[in-house]
Amino acid sequence: MKNFDENIRDKVFNSEMDVSDHIWDYIDSQISTKNERSRYWLFFFGSIILLPILFIGTYYVNNNNLSNSESIVVAKDVSQDNILPHAEIALDGLESLIEERLTDDLSPIAKSNKISPLVSQSRKSLNLGFQIASFRKQKKENNNLQVIKNNPTKKFNAFYSPYIAERSASPLDLFAAKTQCPTFQAQGNFSSMYTYVNTSGYYPIMILSSAGDDVGDFIAKRKNSESSLVSFSFDAGLGFDYHENWFVETGLSYNQTNVKFYNRKEDVIKNTLRIVETTLIDNISGDEYTQIDTFIDQEIGVTETASLNTFKQIDIPLHIGYRLPVSRVFDLAVSAGVVVNLKTFSKGYIVDSSGVPYEFTNQANTDNLFKTQVGLSYTGRFNLETEIYPDLYLNGGLNLRYTGGNFNSVSNTVNQRFFNVGLGVGMRYKI
Repeated sequence: MKNFDENIRDKVFNSEMDVSDHIWDYIDSQISTKNERSRYWLFFFGSIILLPILFIGTYYVNNNNLSNSESIVVAKDVSQDNILPHAEIALDGLESLIEERLTDDLSPIAKSNKISPLVSQSRKSLNLGFQIASFRKQKKENNNLQVIKNNPTKKFNAFYSPYIAERSASPLDLFAAKTQCPTFQAQGNFSSMYTYVNTSGYYPIMILSSAGDDVGDFIAKRKNSESSLVSFSFDAGLGFDYHENWFVETGLSYNQTNVKFYNRKEDVIKNTLRIVETTLIDNISGDEYTQIDTFIDQEIGVTETASLNTFKQIDIPLHIGYRLPVSRVFDLAVSAGVVVNLKTFSKGYIVDSSGVPYEFTNQANTDNLFKTQVGLSYTGRFNLETEIYPDLYLNGGLNLRYTGGNFNSVSNTVNQRFFNVGLGVGMRYKI
């Protein structure tokens, strides 16, 4: 309430408008709220309601014989000799006529104001000098219409218009002042800041490519031995609402991409030479013959290698987004940004050009097949958000991430990237 405009306070105090206690209770209840969207809806509907009122009021004022000039027009002095016979009008009839005219022509606000008859009771003088007073706002504390008293230096007798409106400040005067309504900011030193936590489960789509044609068979072997598994990520940090529904977020994130490695290879383990001697007897001559057959028995073994390849990343995300109200309950939070990789830890198995699997780690492997810093990634989020408790919001939706930099190092001829598609859920709390 510190920013409450003094002009509005003075006008409300001087006006004779009865303000219900429920209105102030409602204003007090809005001081602690942090949802600023209601101001714009109030301004929108307030404009729709106010514009017709101003239009009608302007129409009636322009059609009445009420001047907005600062001066007061004084009628010409009419001597008694020049008075026409029909100028003698009964004051009682004149009062009723003016009262009826004011009742029909004045705006609804003017009708409700008090009308004070200030009629001269002198019926002897026919010097009818009229002063026409306009309805205009005066810079006085009582806001009453100022009238000019009879000037004693004048040689003619004049009396004022039989009815002079006395009115207090109207609601139109409040809005015509063009003062800015107070803004009720949320309590706290960091009303626009909030903390957030998000977790996401996603499916990584592995993209293998190479500029050379001679590694096409190698890429095919890798695709046959590697398949994506469900992965996850977790991030937390601070956010800031910096302009209307725009926001920016940054923090620290952990991302783990899982890939299943499976390789099956058949190998001859052992060759056994087996000699078979067969004795044959001739039935006619009775001679015996010995037949020797040689056989090689092979023992074939199957070698299966199964492993969980992991690519663990520690990143700094930066998101810029916009919250679009879609209903009274939900907002659609759309954001996009970049992720800066600080460290990448790779571990698992991979096949070589001959199809033989071998283990790799970017900590101990001298080949350095994968980088320890991938570089930049690009992310996007499409979440529905709702307030579940004062200052506490729950969101969930679609999360996307594309690894811009290659995971592989220079010694690895195959370029490896990931495109992650998943669902996430998170919470944020306004500080």
